[in-house]
Amino acid sequence: MLKKNIILLAIASLFLISHAAEALPPAETRTLERAQRYAELGRIDEAIKIIEPLLSRFPNDLRLLVSAHRIYLEAKDYENALKILDMQKKVSINGGRLYLDYADIFLKMGEMESADSAFQLYIRERGGGSPAYREISQAYLNNGYYAQATQIYLDGREKLMDSTQFALELGNLYQRQRQYGSAAREYFKFMVSDTAMHRTGEAQLRFLINNADDVEELKEAFGDIITSYPDRYQSYQFYAELMIREGQYDSAFENYKIVDSLHFKNGQHLYGFAEACLNDQEYEMAAKTCRYLLKKYPEQGYRERAQLSLAEALIKLGQPDSAVNVYHQVIESSPSPKLKFDGEYLLGILYLEELYQSDSARHYFNRILNTPQMQPWAEMVKIKIAESYIIDNDLDTADSIFLAINTNRLKNDMKEELLFKRAQIKFFKQEYTDARGLYNHLTGLYPRSMYVNDCLRKMLIIDENQGTDVIDLDIYADAERLLWQNEADSALTKLVDLSGRGSSNLSAMATFLAGEILYEKGEYQQALQYFNRVLESFEESFYSAESQKYLGDLYYYHFNDHEKAREAYRVILENYPNKVLYEYARRQLRKIESS
Repeated sequence: MLKKNIILLAIASLFLISHAAEALPPAETRTLERAQRYAELGRIDEAIKIIEPLLSRFPNDLRLLVSAHRIYLEAKDYENALKILDMQKKVSINGGRLYLDYADIFLKMGEMESADSAFQLYIRERGGGSPAYREISQAYLNNGYYAQATQIYLDGREKLMDSTQFALELGNLYQRQRQYGSAAREYFKFMVSDTAMHRTGEAQLRFLINNADDVEELKEAFGDIITSYPDRYQSYQFYAELMIREGQYDSAFENYKIVDSLHFKNGQHLYGFAEACLNDQEYEMAAKTCRYLLKKYPEQGYRERAQLSLAEALIKLGQPDSAVNVYHQVIESSPSPKLKFDGEYLLGILYLEELYQSDSARHYFNRILNTPQMQPWAEMVKIKIAESYIIDNDLDTADSIFLAINTNRLKNDMKEELLFKRAQIKFFKQEYTDARGLYNHLTGLYPRSMYVNDCLRKMLIIDENQGTDVIDLDIYADAERLLWQNEADSALTKLVDLSGRGSSNLSAMATFLAGEILYEKGEYQQALQYFNRVLESFEESFYSAESQKYLGDLYYYHFNDHEKAREAYRVILENYPNKVLYEYARRQLRKIESS
């Protein structure tokens, strides 16, 4: 049978003849359409019974033959499908395309040699160009032959004498076969060979870096890429990004130095790395990178940005006084009004939220208001001035400032912040009806706001604790106000008291917040007890996922118990759909595995 098929195909390649097709009469055309509908509905046997009499009467009708071919394929009747193709080649002027159809049937029958012969005839008929290899590879793919689909591209690349040909297609195929190293090599080859598709290549490589499960294979591949493309900055950049994924920030830093020396040469890539470190809570490395950038480029464009990032890292490292000095450098030396504003504004935020020195914070905020070039940011600064009065427990003054702000000059995120803080003032003043109304207004007006979850939680505890339970709600409102005013010890006393009062949502909030305060105070064993209590006693509360995250952080950063940290982070992956926490847990698990 194989020899017969191969001989028939060879003869067909030399003597393809076009015959005038016989047109089906209208009645028979309607009959054929009925057969096609049956086939679409899965009623294949009925479709075959309809078309067989038509085939005997109209063996040269091309439309009938094409439909019959499809129906027999659906029926997996490959012998009859081949016979239909034999009939079709007598009337078709597209003989080359038929070779693909023959090959498709041979693949379905498992007759690989016959399929290969048909493919070779197709390549010859098409002149051997790249489209022919793409169609053949797709035919293999359609039948589940991934290795053969890959090999046909490699053969085509050799025949066409172009080592970059089919790089994107090969990358996709290798990726589907979980051969991530080979995929990375092909994607990089594609990226550097086709500048018009540069972003596509970058996106594919970054997908591999973020999602491939065989990191060692990727490391080896990027090492090969660096060897093959030593002058391409992307070689080192992608390797550095892989190191970040693995938590190997020292190695990433060294590679970003090379990236910087090959591209831009102004600190842009180093600044991007510092920002990534801040995002990953690698504050020491962020500070180290910023200092290196500032030393190498003391007068270039990323100086002020690096200074601002350095100040942020110093704050996180518990060095606010050093951060103050850095902010002053930005204010005094930057020629940019926007960067000067950033320095003034962030310095005010530092005094407000880290040092709780409201007078000093207002001093810098008022300097912004009194500077004409900074007027575009005046309304957002007034929000912070109002907040400074909350710290002073002057809630009425804070609310009056909020009410006087021209919200038309604010972006939506600032409008959300203003509305939330007005609601908080009402909550702190224990005016719960007004507070609930503002929380509800915010959730309706900005349903995707970052404050929505907080608003929903507040509305829940307000609804649950009216009447005789309002005393507990008053205690909680006082505790939260004290916390805003940096009276953490006084707030903690109230929260600990509430934590032991039953299993309400209010108790859950108090327990979680007590754990957070203890964590910030460095009392990690006690913090662990409170987060465990949230998970044990308030399993369905809003705070279980965050408590699980704190458990992982406690074991990883403070107790040096990587096994328990791994277990805690895995629970987040398995039980909690929160996207932000999910990505955080994945990143932490990578750090653990690479340490």
